[in-house]
Amino acid sequence: SINGQNNDRPVNVAGQFAGFLAPQFQQDLGAFNTSITKTAATGAQWGVRNITDYDQNNNANRAAPSDWETSFETFFSQPLLQGRGAQYNRIAGPYSFDQYASNQQNSFDGVMIARLRTDLTLADFEGGVRNLMRDVEQSYWELYFAYRDLEARKYGRDSALETWKKVNELRRVGQRGGEADREAQARSQYYQFRSEVEQGLTQLYRAENRLRYIMGLSVSDGRLIRPIDEPTTAPLDFDWSTIHSEAIVRRVEVRKQKWQVKRRELELVGARNHLLPRLDAIGTYRWFGAGDELIDNTGVRPFGEGSSAFETLTNGDYQEWSLGLQLSVPIGFRRQMDTVRHVQLLLARERAILQDLELEVSHQLGDSVRDLAGNYVVAETNFNRRVAAEREVAAVEASYSLGLITLDQLLDAQRRRADAETAYYRSLIDYNLSIVEVHFRKGTLLDYDGVFLAEGPWPGKAYFDALRSARKRDASMYLDYGYTRPGVISRGPHSQSSSGVFGVPSGEFFETELEPTPAGPEVITPGMTDGASHLPSQPTQAVIQVGYDMATPSQPALAPAARQNATQPTQTVSPASYEQPVQRQASDTRADWVLQRP
Repeated sequence: SINGQNNDRPVNVAGQFAGFLAPQFQQDLGAFNTSITKTAATGAQWGVRNITDYDQNNNANRAAPSDWETSFETFFSQPLLQGRGAQYNRIAGPYSFDQYASNQQNSFDGVMIARLRTDLTLADFEGGVRNLMRDVEQSYWELYFAYRDLEARKYGRDSALETWKKVNELRRVGQRGGEADREAQARSQYYQFRSEVEQGLTQLYRAENRLRYIMGLSVSDGRLIRPIDEPTTAPLDFDWSTIHSEAIVRRVEVRKQKWQVKRRELELVGARNHLLPRLDAIGTYRWFGAGDELIDNTGVRPFGEGSSAFETLTNGDYQEWSLGLQLSVPIGFRRQMDTVRHVQLLLARERAILQDLELEVSHQLGDSVRDLAGNYVVAETNFNRRVAAEREVAAVEASYSLGLITLDQLLDAQRRRADAETAYYRSLIDYNLSIVEVHFRKGTLLDYDGVFLAEGPWPGKAYFDALRSARKRDASMYLDYGYTRPGVISRGPHSQSSSGVFGVPSGEFFETELEPTPAGPEVITPGMTDGASHLPSQPTQAVIQVGYDMATPSQPALAPAARQNATQPTQTVSPASYEQPVQRQASDTRADWVLQRP
């Protein structure tokens, strides 16, 4: 700092001193101060400073009208009770006592608290990425179901159209089975399926737009997104003790709350330190110099004409020192005790929240595992329902062609077949979403989706400074800080890899597709509906045999022709033109039934 000042004022003097003192006091002052200070982790402060003053006035008692005074001094201040130690200062931060004494703030803002805030922010970021991946998974499988549902409705519409055409042809030639009521009934069912196709197409566009929104794409770019991954049909069995322990360790919410508990524990350490009196050891050592000039080399004594302040200082004739203690004791420590009680309440609250959170995580994980097993059983049942509905339609069509049953029975069978198709894929998608939910609840969704978070590179100078600091530490003398050394509060970024967690290989945390084995052509087996928690391997084998479009490593779920038909707009069908239904090519898996239609 540098400062200049001018004084000009009258002097109230009379009597015998009037002849010695000027009636006016005129003065020019100047001050120049420089200092370098350092605050240590233990709370100590030391530094070096230079103080240079200039004074010129009209006082007649002075040896010279102007003089310079300069001094170099070193000083230190070491807390002995309150504010002592690296642990407290790394929790509360530098100048914490000054801020607390002036009542500017009662919060702690040391490097440890700053590190915990960084970890909390990273946990929030990881949680946001995890939630985004969950939304993507849900939107992706909902879009897949929309395509499957549209295919089932188009299949029912085409079957209803074929039936309507047959009945209307019988009516045209006047044969039995072509009555007006039957023709109207067949036509009504066709238009019912047609309206469902139109609704399904709208739902498909809505699901596709939802996925676009989550992925950050425009609402439309002339293309239509279609999922290429197929839902898994393999049964999954998670070990409860393993995934429960993994959820308690890896869930972002639990880790974040543990950081909060650790933060309150550190704040309590800092608050208890304020219950000690403030006792500081201080000291100063000063070299002093004065003269008529600031810098010169004349050899004149101080304040003599032509004397130099820096010459006097460097001669070392004038040296000063001081040592002392400063004590500050608040009577009663009432504010300090309130702070301790406040932090204790915050710590108790954070610990209670952690306990409730762990209980909530346990119940959420249990619900997800229960839904996983239940949805698999439902998918098994709907699969059997789907096969049975297809067999029913085949049998009813044969009986109707022989005139053994009425038209309404055929139409009901076709409707049930379309409903069974939709119900099966709905349960299959729910099963795959249950897998996603289990990984979400146990904190491994990012691993399941192949997403890994990593910190980007730092500036090059940061690596250079770190290397230089490491070399300095290697070349220095080892100092043991003892109990003042803070404990470990963070071990760096949390590992996302499941490998080696609790001694379990990573492969046991992920599902594996079952390999099909040879089996007979029968689809429904007694063991598939016995209420078991997991399906045997027969359902997957039966799916491969009869040609259903399910997810298997060796068979595509939907042929190119069927994919093309799924994206085409609904065709208009009128009774007058009898437009032909969508033709299926030989590559379509639906046309290659083992159970042949009549």
